[in-house]
Amino acid sequence: MGFAGKNIQYHEIKSSQHDDISSYVESTRDNRIYKKKVEKRKTKSGVRAIRFLSMVLLVAALIILINLYKIQINDYDKFVSAGANQQFIMQKSQSRRGEIFDSEGILIASSYVKYVIGVTPANVRSVKNKVSKEEIADFTAKVLDLPKEKIAAWLEQKDKSYIQIAKNVEEEDAELLRSWLTENRVGGYTFDMVSERMYNNGDLAGQIVGFTRFEDQKLKGVLGLEAYYDSILNGHEGYSYARRDNYRNHGTVPFSIPTDQTAVDGSDMHLHLNLKIQEILQHELEQVAGVAGLSSGVSGLVMNVNTGAILAMGQIPTMQSKDPTATPGRIDPIFWNPELDKVIDQLSSKVWRNAVVSDVFEPGSTMKALTAAIVLEEDVVDENTRFDDSPLQVQSHYIHCVSREGHGVETMSQAFIRSCNPVFVQVGQRVDLELFYDYIRTFGLRNKTGIDLPAETNTIFHEKPSTLDFANLTFGESVAVTPLHMARAFAALVNGGYLVTPSVVKEFVTSDGVVETVQQDKPVQIISQETSDRVRELLISSGNSSTLSSFGCEGYNIAGKTSTSTDEVDKQNTYSFIAIGPSDSCDILCMIVVKKPVIKMPSSVVVTRHVKRLLGKVMDQMGYERNYSPEVAEKLERNVLLPDISGLTFSEAASVLSSKDLYGFRSDPDLSYDAKVDYLNITTATEVAAGSTVWLTDSKDSELVNVPDFLDLDYHDCIWLAESAGVVVRTHGKPTGTVVAQSPVPTRIQSQTEEKDEVGAPNADTVVTDKDQGKLPKGSVIDIWFEKPAE
Repeated sequence: MGFAGKNIQYHEIKSSQHDDISSYVESTRDNRIYKKKVEKRKTKSGVRAIRFLSMVLLVAALIILINLYKIQINDYDKFVSAGANQQFIMQKSQSRRGEIFDSEGILIASSYVKYVIGVTPANVRSVKNKVSKEEIADFTAKVLDLPKEKIAAWLEQKDKSYIQIAKNVEEEDAELLRSWLTENRVGGYTFDMVSERMYNNGDLAGQIVGFTRFEDQKLKGVLGLEAYYDSILNGHEGYSYARRDNYRNHGTVPFSIPTDQTAVDGSDMHLHLNLKIQEILQHELEQVAGVAGLSSGVSGLVMNVNTGAILAMGQIPTMQSKDPTATPGRIDPIFWNPELDKVIDQLSSKVWRNAVVSDVFEPGSTMKALTAAIVLEEDVVDENTRFDDSPLQVQSHYIHCVSREGHGVETMSQAFIRSCNPVFVQVGQRVDLELFYDYIRTFGLRNKTGIDLPAETNTIFHEKPSTLDFANLTFGESVAVTPLHMARAFAALVNGGYLVTPSVVKEFVTSDGVVETVQQDKPVQIISQETSDRVRELLISSGNSSTLSSFGCEGYNIAGKTSTSTDEVDKQNTYSFIAIGPSDSCDILCMIVVKKPVIKMPSSVVVTRHVKRLLGKVMDQMGYERNYSPEVAEKLERNVLLPDISGLTFSEAASVLSSKDLYGFRSDPDLSYDAKVDYLNITTATEVAAGSTVWLTDSKDSELVNVPDFLDLDYHDCIWLAESAGVVVRTHGKPTGTVVAQSPVPTRIQSQTEEKDEVGAPNADTVVTDKDQGKLPKGSVIDIWFEKPAE
């Protein structure tokens, strides 16, 4: 091969080598690029993993920080307390709830403490082995007055976590046992305190006093004053705080110094309310409820007009503070549904609800006294201004007098006594509508009274009254107020024009003996003394009107106003009467409201009779003196013949008797209003004293009662005493003085414990009398003489 051929071959080899090298280089470069891509992908993947892990750690750290903040800051107290509870023991000591007294210091409510004692047998031992189990059982049995063998048997039952060994343990015995156990470092015992409230008021003022329940190891007020003043009555609980030892539930470290906070007992509560006056009120409410055939819707109060002090407040049905879920008393039993699902509704709506402060009614004609005060204060009308009493058209509505045809032209004073609606619409219209409503607000009728009782309700007025609304307001319709609102407004009418704040509680006495008077808002004068005097004279004329003449306040001069309002929907009437006496000082206000009676009443005069009896009894109780004029004495001298009540129900008979100034009362409190009745132990046409209470029954009654002593008592005191004793009186002679004789004579109950000799034996001549000697059947008649009887 030539040089050229070799040369060609060489170039071909070289070219081939070059290609191989190029190929290798490219391959190497590609591999490097691939590796870089792979490494880059791995790096990105790692970064993502690191980032994810970092986020997880960050979130976890954040959660930890949040929880640490919650533990260290938000829940600091909780965990400190939990930690402290592992190291320290705190024992609470409950305060004693304050007692409640009426205005004369009669105890109404008090508290007592008893204990339930139990054991955890496995833990009953002395930590320092001071006493044996036999000694523990022996001392426990001795204190609790239980058989030692029984206690020992209980303590051997190690598998039981708890055994109750005694309940209703007196506080003194429980403290004796607890002290002994503590002294001897004995554990395993539990003392559960149970505090109970004891009430002595029966069913008097139950809705005012209220009741309690045992909750969270202490008494808690639920209703009435018990609820309103709960914190003051309860005081403040105490505690003892000391370091635990290993016996964690019962022991403290020896020589450790505890921190003590002594319990502060609750304050005693002293009321304006008087239980004697409350009983008088409740008796009259029960009587008028019987006449009306009602088991609800009857309420009343007695108030001091100068201070606003509530002397009595009650309703039908009544409530017992000691047993608030019991069937209420003083009602017709047939009105009570004993089914469990109905009982709670009845209790809530009729029994526990204080009708005087929580229920509203249309005040009716008592509002005319406020209308008169407004126009007299504004000097736009006087007592002798004359008006026409003919039916009056307001918008499309005709307003009539109760006599329908009206009384013609009459003065405002005459219209006030006759209670003429058309006249008082005209009287009210002498004042601008807005000014009139401003006065209504000034009299306290648009706001709550501020009485210290819970659940006081608001009144109801038209927000944008029309001309007809205004007209109706002048005589007390188309509005709704509570009885307490009207009583408060009437107090201002007669006490010189001052609006007072009603109150039930007079003062508290702390456990240290400090007297703390309950502060009331200062009375505000809303009308002048002159206007108050003029309205008082109108009320005196009305209250002593011959049309309202009835038994109860003879010998007293009083002020008062009747009221009748009609429900526009069902056309049923509501009656009320407000009476204030005596007229020279106008200190005491009495009021009764009767809503929609079942037995139809001819007018509000039926309620008037019972309010006058109520006011007369209250003034007698408070020591006011009666002055019988010759005319009054002549009226009272005449006895009344008992009418024939054959075939009448209790309510019908009570209504007939009421029209004759006699008062029927159930001999048995469970007697139904619809039961056919007859007189108890007296007969039709028997003569009895005016104002007497006679007992009605549907069956034989063998109850015997004592003959009271009527000597030296005046007429009304004899009537009230006979009523409370269960007898009836018949009078002889003019009752200008006091009783000089009676027949039969008072019951003499001789003591069966006569003077004994030195060895304690009765004297030989001791005579033990029959316990029924000198007694009479309930409802019997007793003759009394105000003048010496003829020989």
